[in-house]
Parts: sequence; C-alpha cells; structure tokens
Amino acid sequence: NNNSSRFGKYTQVCFNEKFGIVGAVIEDYLLEKSRVSFQAEGERNYHIFYQLCCGGPELKRQCALQEPSAYHYLNQSSAQFLSEINDKQDFENLRRAMTVLQLSNDEQNTIFQCTAAVLHLGNLEFVDDDGESVTLSAEDQKIVCTLVSILQVDEDTLVHALRHRRIFVRGEPTDIQLKLREAVANRDGTAKALYERIFRFLLDHINAKTNPGGENGRFIGILDIFGFESLTCNTFEQLCIN
Repeated sequence: NNNSSRFGKYTQVCFNEKFGIVGAVIEDYLLEKSRVSFQAEGERNYHIFYQLCCGGPELKRQCALQEPSAYHYLNQSSAQFLSEINDKQDFENLRRAMTVLQLSNDEQNTIFQCTAAVLHLGNLEFVDDDGESVTLSAEDQKIVCTLVSILQVDEDTLVHALRHRRIFVRGEPTDIQLKLREAVANRDGTAKALYERIFRFLLDHINAKTNPGGENGRFIGILDIFGFESLTCNTFEQLCIN
C-alpha cells in the first residue's frame, strides 16, 4: 500500500426510532503525523499533496506550487507518480465533495494554501552558525516570503518561531536559539502541527453537517484503525500504535 494513511477512526452511525439512518458522528484519535515529514521507499505522503501539485494553474499560482520532486516532504520516495492513481481527477473529486459539504470556494482555497504551506516548510534547510544557532540562507528567505504570503502571517514572528524555542523560568518566558538539528526538528514539528489542525478543522466541519443532534441514542459504532507499523526508524509513536 503506497499510502497506508494510518489514523484511527471511530464512527457512530445514528438511527431514528424506525431505524432509518439520520446522521453520523466521526471521532478521530490517531493521525499518523510522522508521514508528513518522512516516507519509506515505495510509500507516498498523504495524497492531497500530490493532488495539489496537479491542480490548475490558478491554484498552483496561489499556493506557489511546483512539481512534487521539488519538495523534500515528497521526494524522499520514488512513488511520486503512480500509473493506477490519477491525482488530477482525484483532486476534482475532492473539490466536488467539499462543495457538497458546503465549504465555499474561499474556504477551500484557504485550506489548500495552508496545506501547501506544509510543503514549503519542509524545504527550509537553515545554516549552522557556530554550532549554537541557525540563520536563514537566501533560498530559505525566499521560502519564508512565500509562507508569509500564503499564510498571511508576520514575517518577523515567523522567522523568530523557526529559530527559537520558548521556555518558562519562574513563570517568565525566555526564548532560546535553536541549534541546526533542533531547528530541523522544530520545522518538522510545525509542519505536522499545521497539517493536524487542517485535518481537525475538516473533521469538525463534516461533523457539523452530519451530526443528527438529539437523535443519537440509537447507533452502530464502527472502528477503523490500522494495525501494525515497522519503519526503518521506529519511535515511541510506533510503540503506541503496535
């Protein structure tokens, strides 16, 4: 499976007193965020990233997107294009589904821009500064400008967040400069967090449209969860999953 999207999903399919389906509620509790920043050979990242890269010219302009091979989060595996998957058609199907769920064009474009920002974040490389801190290269500065544009955030605030971590000493905040390895980990953590926020926003929106309200006393619970993971580098997340 080139895209075993590992997330746990529990769905309650709700019925009325005549046992007709009146709605459903989805609760997710395990999203495989590690896939965002790393894929084993032969595996893909989440399909949406490849679909965005196959979007129309206007969308690619809005998101400042190139081919999948241009992004660190997509080019770690050779499974960027697959003969059995039509990313362009799948993206059109996705947009239709979002329209059915009453997401406006502006909302859809905002979601796509935030998702594209994940790819741009992954291309930040940083420059080591005497082993104690990092600076941004000229290419990194271009990426930051792109992120500022599509996320509509303050540039100085973004750069500071990418180069520092905050701790609290006796209740007072203190910002500490990140070393190169820490900055890369912080970059990946930021990308995963952004992707998770988008995922949860969509989940909340779907539930708002399908929740039957008071008619949730009769339901069938369906649990869908991936079983086992064995990666090249296994972490605490794999321990919890397995």
